[in-house]
Amino acid sequence: MAINVTKPTEDALQALVHDAFETNAILDRVKTVTTTTLAFPIFGNYIHLLAHKYAINIGDGVGDLLEKYNEPVNYGDIPKHIEEYFNIQEAIDKVYNSVLTYQNELNQCAKIALDNMDLHIYKGILEIIKEHNKYVEQAILWKDIADRYKDSPSLDVHSEHYDILGE
Repeated sequence: MAINVTKPTEDALQALVHDAFETNAILDRVKTVTTTTLAFPIFGNYIHLLAHKYAINIGDGVGDLLEKYNEPVNYGDIPKHIEEYFNIQEAIDKVYNSVLTYQNELNQCAKIALDNMDLHIYKGILEIIKEHNKYVEQAILWKDIADRYKDSPSLDVHSEHYDILGE
């Protein structure tokens, strides 16, 4: 049992850890379809780098918040992702929706921590939200350019110009 963390906050954190690793799996699937089926290997690599941020920066970061208060992380089962995307806009829409969904979950967890006076956890979640906001900004930019370029190979060739994460 977590020490000095309320049950609602603990539950919200556990869900965030699971969902971060599931987002990693979703984005990895988008990457594999983007690089193989859709033939956008450069752009796919940027998606892949973002996917790993969910496992390392976000999932492990939230897990660390739990472990600092003596609570083991429960990763749960991560479903297989075998979705197909038929054009780059569908693929980027999946990235966009996944990133925004996770942003909403982070915000909800912060509210739960604040409402339950888990201010020590709240502070850590705010730091993770700050990091995650960069991913949201990246996903918005990618969606805008995918909507503009459509399936033009120029998107792949020029994708380095649309990397605001500095990869």
